[in-house]
Amino acid sequence: MPETKTHQRFRSRAEQLEMYLEAMDAAARVTFNMLGHKEHEGKNVDDALPIKCDNYTRLNHPVSHRSRVYNYCRSKNTLSAIVEVFGFFSEYMRDVLKEIYITNPMAVVGKSNKQLNLTFTDISKFVTLNELHKKMVDDVFRSIEDERSTIKLIDRILKDTGANISSADKGSVLPYLELRHLIIHNNSKVDRAFEDKYGALFSLKAGDKVPSKFNVADTAIEKIIPFIKKVDSEFIRLSLVSAI
Repeated sequence: MPETKTHQRFRSRAEQLEMYLEAMDAAARVTFNMLGHKEHEGKNVDDALPIKCDNYTRLNHPVSHRSRVYNYCRSKNTLSAIVEVFGFFSEYMRDVLKEIYITNPMAVVGKSNKQLNLTFTDISKFVTLNELHKKMVDDVFRSIEDERSTIKLIDRILKDTGANISSADKGSVLPYLELRHLIIHNNSKVDRAFEDKYGALFSLKAGDKVPSKFNVADTAIEKIIPFIKKVDSEFIRLSLVSAI
């Protein structure tokens, strides 16, 4: 299907992230199971592994502690993937604005609620017109991002474009995008606002830890990929951006 250059980059990175998430989770599961074999009883992890572990100085835990070691690895893998895919989502939203700017500058500069200005001194620092345009779009996006609201970010990007993105479309990704805020800003704990909106979906209450099972991150990626694809396809349909 047709796609923008920005979407091609997003899609490639998201697919590679999902591959990495799956590969690391599978590796942790296989290693955990292998260490449980009877011949490894009484050993440390680094001694039991069938590879040279001279550089792995933190694998000197008893095999009997393998649950703690590898559950932690799987949890970190999941939480990192949730944060990273949000980054890809955010970068797509920023960079697609740059593509829209090429065809309709006013559709971009009007998306900020703030009065954004550049002084003569600011303008004189740019060598090319493209550098100036990039600065303008970056400032618009940053002003939207500063509101710290994922739904506002999505709505502002879509505003006045005519893109056919439903509330259901947005609702399918918001719970997973909002997990990133909890991980980064709330010590991976659920707050009251998240409980009120999405607690039932994840069976979570305020104060609970963000779920760190593999399927949560995998589902997040699987939800965000088609959402971004739909946004991209709509922008192409409306001739706001060009397909490669």
